[in-house]
Amino acid sequence: MLPIYICEDFEPHLRHIEKIVDSVICMQELDAKIELCCSSPDDLLAHLHSHSDTGLYFLDIELKSDLNGLTLANEIRKYDSRGFIIFITTHDEMAPLTFQYQVEAMDYIVKGTPDFSSRVQAGIIHALERYGSSGNHYHHVLSLKVGRSHYNVPLNDVVCLQVTNKPHQLVIHTLTGHLNLRGSLYEYEAQLSDNFIRCHKSYVINRNYIASLDKDSRCVHMTTGLVIPFSARAASQLLQ
Repeated sequence: MLPIYICEDFEPHLRHIEKIVDSVICMQELDAKIELCCSSPDDLLAHLHSHSDTGLYFLDIELKSDLNGLTLANEIRKYDSRGFIIFITTHDEMAPLTFQYQVEAMDYIVKGTPDFSSRVQAGIIHALERYGSSGNHYHHVLSLKVGRSHYNVPLNDVVCLQVTNKPHQLVIHTLTGHLNLRGSLYEYEAQLSDNFIRCHKSYVINRNYIASLDKDSRCVHMTTGLVIPFSARAASQLLQ
């Protein structure tokens, strides 16, 4: 789940941004949550001092504090080097400063513009896509899209991926349940770690949850109770 932080020193603007973000998360059923809304940079940094998760940050540039949004972003990078930063301000002429501070901002949104809400929404969606992408080695998650909903499932919680009898339909079995979605094993295998083994043309399993192998019936018994077939080709790898 992607934590979202909002730092804005003008209370009405803070609540307006919070309302937009909360609405986007609920309406789109996103795997994200508002972790902290605050008006003080010190409060945000104090929170990050005890929380190491990568997050999405909406930062007002003109904060009435010893730190403005730009210098706050530099401090955030000390705790969260791969976080997603979006600056919000009333002055579009300040946009070039974000490059001078070299904090790798993802976007720069001007308050009061007609597309303000849609830009906030786009920023959240884009951050979630990058957060769960296969190229992001800082996040050990499987990024899934089920209908209009987005999920980032920790790889450690994934027991197996299974092809169903229906064309282009998969089931992702986790420690807490399962998800049905469209796709193929091949497109999701790229997101998996070395802990996963394709034991059959229709199954990829997490070897951490192998309880035992039955060579006679050629089945893998998982610790969760699932019984999964394996092919002759995969037998030696599984035995190892």
